[in-house]
Amino acid sequence: MSPAKIRPRRAFYGSWLARIHAELYAERYAPAWPWLAAQITEASARPFLFDIGCGAGRWPAYAKSMKIEVEGIDISEEFVHICREKGLHVRHESAQHAAPPPQISAATALGEVLAYKPASLAPAIRDLARALPPGGLVFFDLPGPDTPEGDSDRGGKGWRLSVQQRKSGRDLLRKIQVETARGREIELHELRLFEPEEALGIVEGLGLAGEILESYGPCPLAPGRFAIRAVKP
Repeated sequence: MSPAKIRPRRAFYGSWLARIHAELYAERYAPAWPWLAAQITEASARPFLFDIGCGAGRWPAYAKSMKIEVEGIDISEEFVHICREKGLHVRHESAQHAAPPPQISAATALGEVLAYKPASLAPAIRDLARALPPGGLVFFDLPGPDTPEGDSDRGGKGWRLSVQQRKSGRDLLRKIQVETARGREIELHELRLFEPEEALGIVEGLGLAGEILESYGPCPLAPGRFAIRAVKP
């Protein structure tokens, strides 16, 4: 493929990357969906999920199929468009400034969503702790200090995706290059690396009771990552 043009981006998941990401990774957490849905439905007579960082919307669509009402947000306009194509109620909004719906009973942020800089973990948990009813649940995962560095290169029909992942102190840096027939687009993602106990301290300091998870039920996490399950007392 000939790179007709190169467009560096600071935005997250532009049109090219979002569609490729949906093709490659949209069901990364699919083994966890029944486990998550069961916990959410058991915790509330009227379960209402707020999904932060919906991506292509596969998890919210599954939750909806399990009779869970769903509202979500994503920072990517393209992902919001993909979700709305599926009939999902998704807003174009940053996790750092998320506005949970008043009827919320549970929240999820799957796929390191709350680690993206500018840091959104504490603001998001603060807002969720205020909005959730007693017994309300939160599930999210983060990259830890042992997250490995590395390079990857994958291709498909009409596209190629290359990722360079490096650590710099407490940050995880990803340079993502997408090449299509229309040219080459580069996105630069910066994430914060969290110690599990540090993240748990933020959760508990904001009024939730939390526990560190090594997996989402039967669904393993990527190397170096950990998850947290939190409940509002």
